[in-house]
Amino acid sequence: KVKIIRAKGLRKADTFGKSDPIATITLPGMGGEYKTKVIEKNLNPEWNEETSFAVSTDDPNEDGLPKIHVLVEDHDSVTGKDYLGECDVDWRTCLKKPVTCLINEAFKLEKQGSYKKDNITGDVHLQVAFIPEGNNSSVSWPSA
Repeated sequence: KVKIIRAKGLRKADTFGKSDPIATITLPGMGGEYKTKVIEKNLNPEWNEETSFAVSTDDPNEDGLPKIHVLVEDHDSVTGKDYLGECDVDWRTCLKKPVTCLINEAFKLEKQGSYKKDNITGDVHLQVAFIPEGNNSSVSWPSA
């Protein structure tokens, strides 16, 4: 399970000094993606949204599993989306724990790939819980 709490300190992408952030969370190669709602005119959006990904962990070598990828963009229905940054979250250390594992931290947004914008600012706060198959625990998210 992945819970995206908030982003802080995003760069201004709109003409009037704000952004309309939306975040996309994926687990590359494992299928599925989750898009948050758009938070209009905000450089510090609060999402508090949760999603789940099914993960096949047949291979005990966690290096073969993908990291969680978060892409943050400025939603603009007229000119298209503007890039605000992205990050990868390594949750794979949780595979070594026999019970529910929880990551609760902010990750710095970075420029990845060939995007033209160099002024990437801010971070995104995520909580990630890995619940092994057969463990029927529910996630008790800490306050962020």
